[in-house]
Amino acid sequence: MSGNAPAPAPDLQPHERRRLERKPAFLRAVIVEANGQNARNCLIHDINAGGAQVSASISFPKGTEVCLLDVGNQIAHVAKLAWSKADRSGLSFVESHRMATGLPIHLSFLWKLLLEAKLRDIERNIGNGISAGSAFMNASLSGVELDLMAQRAAGDAGFEETLHRARQLLNIDGQ
Repeated sequence: MSGNAPAPAPDLQPHERRRLERKPAFLRAVIVEANGQNARNCLIHDINAGGAQVSASISFPKGTEVCLLDVGNQIAHVAKLAWSKADRSGLSFVESHRMATGLPIHLSFLWKLLLEAKLRDIERNIGNGISAGSAFMNASLSGVELDLMAQRAAGDAGFEETLHRARQLLNIDGQ
């Protein structure tokens, strides 16, 4: 064997083909079809500016457009499904938005999903003996934020009902 012979090309794993290294994460998220249907809780296992690996049972074909809502950081990513194996999937981000006033109107359904995810955490914490005030603080949710979300309910009865439930819980401690 010659010392000048080129080394065989390595069989690169998907994570080794990325332009940006992903950082390990353990973030709560919600994944949903781009039309707002079939929302599911998931975990973000690693992430960078270009994509993420999530654990969720997704039965979408490769290339399907989805939205990934990072609940804790309140960031919404419009993404394409790059790959899927068992309970893990890779997403390639198309665009990302902070959950704020600049969120495009076609993504407004994400406000309801954000509130529902935060409310699940709050109710779980209250069930574990944490005061409602502390549970709301831990979820970074306040009466002012509920009022801002109410402006985005736009007549959605389910969203308004979730807002009402959140306000009732917030008033448990007289806040």
